[in-house]
Amino acid sequence: KMSWYNELGVKYRKSLLEDSDSSFLPSRGFKLKTELRYYFKAHHASGLDGWYLGANGFFTRDLHNTNILYRKDNDSTTLTSDVFGTKKNVFGLNLLMGYQKNISGKFAIEAYWGFGIRFRDIHTINREFDKNRDDFVKPVDLNIPSLRDETDANAGFGVMPNLTLGFRICYKF
Repeated sequence: KMSWYNELGVKYRKSLLEDSDSSFLPSRGFKLKTELRYYFKAHHASGLDGWYLGANGFFTRDLHNTNILYRKDNDSTTLTSDVFGTKKNVFGLNLLMGYQKNISGKFAIEAYWGFGIRFRDIHTINREFDKNRDDFVKPVDLNIPSLRDETDANAGFGVMPNLTLGFRICYKF
């Protein structure tokens, strides 16, 4: 009724969200995740199947370059561009609910969702933007790339809620 799931991911190429032409940092990173699961039904002959409750912990390290627009110290007319390197470490814990379905002897599919907490520690290299003096220029329409850029520009340590949702195709050894 119990299983232990582990995951390792490596960032092997630049993200589509990275549009800067500078290279203060190489674009790289990795993710580690470990998850303990309790299945509500016993083993089937083909393996674990059905609804499960889980808890996971994760750590992500991401290095990339960020390009932002801002207005300098009370200058409402001039836009300034800043390109800087970002080192981001994120660790967190989640409670999960999921469903796993065996589709053959070696393959399974699963869907999961959950919530938890994440701790973010962001450091920048060669950043000129000063969050206490300058104004970050936000787009008219809210979007994920601008939210990431604003988070990178403000840097520092932060605690946030974490929502997770996913779908996996699994191969069992």
